[in-house]
Amino acid sequence: MDHEQHIRAGANCQRRLDVEIAGGDPRLAPQRWAALRRDVLAMFPDAQVDAAFAVLRGWLVRATVREFFSVVAKTVERRDQWKKRTDFWLAYLDAGFITDAWFAFGSQAERLARKFMDDQAIAYATLEGGGATTAQSALIFSIRDTRIAEWSDNGSCRFWRAADPKAPSLYQRRYQGPALRTMAAGEGFRAIPHNPPNGWQPKFARQVYQSAGVQHPRHGAGW
Repeated sequence: MDHEQHIRAGANCQRRLDVEIAGGDPRLAPQRWAALRRDVLAMFPDAQVDAAFAVLRGWLVRATVREFFSVVAKTVERRDQWKKRTDFWLAYLDAGFITDAWFAFGSQAERLARKFMDDQAIAYATLEGGGATTAQSALIFSIRDTRIAEWSDNGSCRFWRAADPKAPSLYQRRYQGPALRTMAAGEGFRAIPHNPPNGWQPKFARQVYQSAGVQHPRHGAGW
């Protein structure tokens, strides 16, 4: 490939990438992005495609988590409680431990959230069925091989092993409230409320450490 061909191929790749991004969140259409990866490598065998996609995915995860906490902060009644949850989980995010993240809104929460979302292009799921009120929202995310569901209002935080068949899958369009608020699942599952006598943060940190082997930047391995 001569210099001019290389430039034209690069421009074509950029246009294709722009189209794919405009088409929606790549985490919702992995087959499209797999096809793009093959096409880029066919034109540029030495391209660091996987590294570039990893950067894009990391940006989307960080944007998802921050947008969730920012939006919910404007819709909950107890903002003091929400700030504690925000500070706790963003510490894991900033340390690079949250590898995937997705959120779901109840119908009422979605109407409110749309007024406050900074990035209207960020995709999300909806909460349906019983087990949660229409005003509630949930953040579903992964820390290594641990799947977690954190709630916007009243509701224990759930921890699953990601391989557990009962663990919620990421990047679904819809979630059923009862599945996210279950009190029973496979080995390693726990539902921990936010109000233990000595504070919930060390207990959450302990659970994450035991299941994922990751220490909280502030609370360490917990207790």
